[in-house]
Amino acid sequence: MLLSFALVALFACADAPPAWATGSATATAETSGLSGTHVWTFYDEGWQRRLSEQKRRCDLLQSLDGVIIGELDGCERCLVMMEVQLRSIEDDCDGAYADDPSLEGIVAFGVGAPPEDSAGLDPYPGQSLGWYVSYDGETAMPQGLVYPEALDLGETRDGTPSWTPGETYRFVSTWAWSL
Repeated sequence: MLLSFALVALFACADAPPAWATGSATATAETSGLSGTHVWTFYDEGWQRRLSEQKRRCDLLQSLDGVIIGELDGCERCLVMMEVQLRSIEDDCDGAYADDPSLEGIVAFGVGAPPEDSAGLDPYPGQSLGWYVSYDGETAMPQGLVYPEALDLGETRDGTPSWTPGETYRFVSTWAWSL
């Protein structure tokens, strides 16, 4: 909610601001945490009707680093919780919103059971985990799904999904922020 408020306040003064934002990440699990990239993608009004890439306004690429911490409330059957740091490194956005510090406001990622509201959105049912984020370092909220990048490359997996050091994972948002 805090992020949405900050983004709405920032965009209120811009000409034809983006109307929606989604987050995604690609990161490699490490023994002590993770490292990779996070991307905010901004969309124009009308995107929500067809989820069309033609409505994509721009992307903000961020570096992503995290260290394993204890549990946070709200992460369903969490396997791992990480304090994360996002740093903006590149964007193709017009205007100042790409520099908004609230876009670096996610302070923790959790990986656990898939959120109930992601049923039917899982590209690899039974092989994905849930993605949870925290903006306050105390409570996590569902964000989407996490799965091994190798699945996108045609590999198959048997057994229970897991968080494995050395494996690269895709974090896919199953919902968007209305700006």
